Amino acid sequence: MSDSYRNDPAAGDDSAGGSTYSTQSVALSFNDLPSRAQHLVLNELMRQQSKDTAVLLSTLPIPSEGTNLDAMATVRYLSDVEILCYDLPPTMMVLSNNMTVTVSL
Repeated sequence: MSDSYRNDPAAGDDSAGGSTYSTQSVALSFNDLPSRAQHLVLNELMRQQSKDTAVLLSTLPIPSEGTNLDAMATVRYLSDVEILCYDLPPTMMVLSNNMTVTVSL
């Protein structure tokens, strides 16, 4: 692919190359990420921290209201859960509406 578009004067870019867009001044938190990105981050952290774990306990993401009424929304939700659990040890997920979950085994 040709990189001629980078040096095109009609494009209005006088810089030597690269993007002038910067995210340095944008404060981005975990909660600002889309749910799928959050699940990818959480999956990576859980995989790193649970290499020698026999059973992993986690909360189940709460589906959006009405997910059960829409087939595509249901597939998206299950896909997100699959991303969250990918390549983890056996995982028990608990549905909770509260920040505190107590599990007694």
